[in-house]
Amino acid sequence: MIAAGLAIACLGVASGLVWRTPPGAAADLRAFELLNRPNRIPVLDALWAAVRPLGRTWFLFVVVGAGMVLGRPVWVSFVGVAALLTLLEPMLKQAVRRPRPYHHQPQAKLRLPAPPLDPSFPSGDSGRAGLLAAAVCLATPAPLWACGCAAALAALVALGRVRAGVHYPSDVWAGGWLGFGLGMAWAGVAPGVARLLT
Repeated sequence: MIAAGLAIACLGVASGLVWRTPPGAAADLRAFELLNRPNRIPVLDALWAAVRPLGRTWFLFVVVGAGMVLGRPVWVSFVGVAALLTLLEPMLKQAVRRPRPYHHQPQAKLRLPAPPLDPSFPSGDSGRAGLLAAAVCLATPAPLWACGCAAALAALVALGRVRAGVHYPSDVWAGGWLGFGLGMAWAGVAPGVARLLT
């Protein structure tokens, strides 16, 4: 599971770079325009605003802290993978340096009061949501419905970033797979770490 998770993370980021090709850039822009259109969608916009915190760094570390307070040794090792994602995201952003859509597309509708100023690729919020979804689905005894909910919430966080005008679809695709892949790799080592700590 470790090798598969790392492969998913690498392939997810690599496939997200499709926007560097002319057909990929055109498809990415069309998808962005479809999701970011200026008309209001009250129910979906409210839902995207409600799930936005699930992709924030502080929420990720609140989850980690809660797991540790509850005495779950498996969460001790989760600190490492959360920190790794937190380091990888800005490194990739600085390496790729893709402008945010609201800087580059005059028709982009910005829906955040304080938009991020760092580069766009990959989406850190999508990565964190993907990491949490992988943790719920692969490293806990969660029922199938909980896995489905975690995956749906991660997808909503990702789509909400495009709707907000701060990411292109390929950014959230790459970020989501990066987080999920790292979470999958962590799920492969977590049981052994938990045994060592108990």
